[in-house]
Order: sequence, then C-alpha cells, then structure tokens
Amino acid sequence: MPGKVPVSCVITNFNGRGLIEGAIASVLRQSVEISEIIVADDASTDGSREWLQAVAERYPQVRPVLRPANVGVAANRDLAMRNANQPFVTHFDGDDLIAPRKIEAEWTALEEREDAVAFSRIGWLHLVRPWRSSILDPAPTVSGSAADAVGRLTARHGPIPRDMLMSKSLYEKAGGLEHGLNLYEDWQFKLRLAALAPAWSPTREIGTLYMQRGESLSKVRRERLAEAQAGVALSQLDMLLDCLGEDRLGRMLAARFGPGLQGIVPAERRHALLERFPGFADAVPAQAEASRRRRNKLSLLAALPLIAKGAAARQAAAKLLPPWPR
Repeated sequence: MPGKVPVSCVITNFNGRGLIEGAIASVLRQSVEISEIIVADDASTDGSREWLQAVAERYPQVRPVLRPANVGVAANRDLAMRNANQPFVTHFDGDDLIAPRKIEAEWTALEEREDAVAFSRIGWLHLVRPWRSSILDPAPTVSGSAADAVGRLTARHGPIPRDMLMSKSLYEKAGGLEHGLNLYEDWQFKLRLAALAPAWSPTREIGTLYMQRGESLSKVRRERLAEAQAGVALSQLDMLLDCLGEDRLGRMLAARFGPGLQGIVPAERRHALLERFPGFADAVPAQAEASRRRRNKLSLLAALPLIAKGAAARQAAAKLLPPWPR
C-alpha cells in the first residue's frame, strides 16, 4: 500500500465553521496520505473562509476554494470535483466525517481502475435519537449487471452508495452533478454513473459517518419529495429506457410513484407519460421507502461509541493533530 495516494478529497462547506474542523481532521488522519484535500466554501459568512486560509498555510495538502458568491450545494461540489488536480476523486459533506480506513480500503478495492466505482458501508448516526442509528450496506443495491444496478437505484430499493471513490475521468464522463438541482442531485448522478460503470467494488469498512442532527428531508412535504424524485427519473428517461427497456421501466415507475402520478408530475408531462406507460393508470401506490431499506440496526450501546468518536474528532482535534490556527 503506497504511503500517498493520488486522490483529491472534496469537502463542501457553507457556514459550517463549527463542524468543518472535524471533517478536515478525519481526512488528515486517514491511514494513507491523501494528495489533495479541497475544501469548497460556498460564500460562508461565519468565519470559515478566514479559518480555512490559515489551515492551508499549515497543511499544504489542504486547498481552499472560496466562492465569491453562493452557487448552491450541487454546483459547489461539482465545480470542486472538476477542479481536482489528482486523477481519482471522492467527496463528503463538511458536517460529516469519514472513518480512518475509508480511502485506503476503497483505493485497494478500486485497483486503480478508471472505469470502476469503490464504496463503503455507511454509519448513519442519529445524534438526536441514537437508537435510530444504523449501519447501511449499499452493496446489494448495485450488485449484478448495469441494468440491475440502474433498476434498483431507480426503484430506490435498498441503501444507495454515497461518497464513492472513482476516477475523475469517470465522474466527468457521467456528467457530474446538475447545477441548480436542490433535491436528489446525488441520486440523479448515480443513475447516470450506474449506466456507465461496469463494476461497483464494495469494501467491508464503514466509510462515511453520516451525522443526522435533525429530521433532514423528512421536514419536506412528502408530495414535494415525490415530485422531486419523479422529476429526476423523468429527466433521465432516455437513458433509463436504453438500460431497462420500456416494459421493465414502466412497471418500475408505476410501482414507485403510484396511480396516475396525480399531484406528482405536472399534467402535461403526466399525459405524455401515460401514453407511453399505460400501467400508471392502475398502478398500486408505492411502499413507504423506510419499509424497503435494508439496514443493520445498531443498538443504543453500539451507536453511542460511534457518535462519541464523531464528537471527539471535533472536540479533541487539537490533541490529535498539531494545533489548529486560531
């Protein structure tokens, strides 16, 4: 295993001064040295930018990218990924952490293939209700053929990989993240990625420690989420048809979004869709997503040490690394 890997790790930040410290520390403490750590700040006003500039003076592998104006989550991440100097890229949000062996395990699994995607399990840690924490294993979701992976991702059957490691060229070939898309921009990209990548290589490690501090997307009305999901699926309709075929896609979308798509898809698009997929007219409503997720539930006792490690990475970062700039 090389001491330094040709990977750019992108961390996105917006007014997360109190959290970004732990995120950067979790990359600096990886079991292999990361060649480049890009911290893309989306015009923060909480002192993040000044602090990041001071960190970069001490850690040359940290490269702040400071947006002069707010461009939104998808554009901020996409521009940073395209601006990476290394041939392989990964990313995560500035309010999360990555486990110490994430990048090493994914680099090993990738085997330097430019057409493959490496990913790890996800530690989903609910900080308000720790007993709801889970270890998510996305491997079954993207196993098998490209059509199988695209099908499961389209139906959202099982946990979806996140914060994967891949070549920069594959990221760009898949089209990157769509700027201006505020919900499910990751899902849209992963649909395109699954159609291109011949291999998804899982590790047995926990990769991202996803810290849920509130209710996240559950605060958004169910109708709005369903509309956003349908919009993403329809935006990729030609690719999905090529990959899945009309009959399979029609049955899948009907089961996913329910009868008639009433209230989910605008009327003019709904009529065109019903002409192409008449099965929508009498489809049964989709199951609640939570009932389809494959999770290994953590006990409260198992969740608390992981949450404590996340808190310690932030509270004691100065003890784990040379002192941060003040």
